[in-house]
Amino acid sequence: MKKLLSILLFNLVFTWAQDESETGKDSMHFVFEPNSLFLQVGETGKVNIKLLNQDNELANIPFTIYSATDPGVGPIPTWPGTSLNISPRASDSTGLANIIVKATRPGSLSLKVRSIGVSAYESP
Repeated sequence: MKKLLSILLFNLVFTWAQDESETGKDSMHFVFEPNSLFLQVGETGKVNIKLLNQDNELANIPFTIYSATDPGVGPIPTWPGTSLNISPRASDSTGLANIIVKATRPGSLSLKVRSIGVSAYESP
């Protein structure tokens, strides 16, 4: 019982000691402009996506873009079964992407983004 109480107290101290301003703020976040888009099948629209740091500046980290309902993630805009044609499918090195999306099927569709590790671009 003493061990359990000690562990509980130990965890409580570490949780309480964390700086709230640091834990309440994400270090990186994506911004979509516009944040929603209505398209008929076959129509295209433009979306700007930014990866920002805590200071709301471009993070200088590239990312990939894909449809949430795609069967997989690939760099080819005409991937079989895609619900949205997305071009380009990757941001530039600053963390900015100006993309064009084309709806290829009806429904409520979503864009997803995934950051690329910086070490992938660093030379050994």
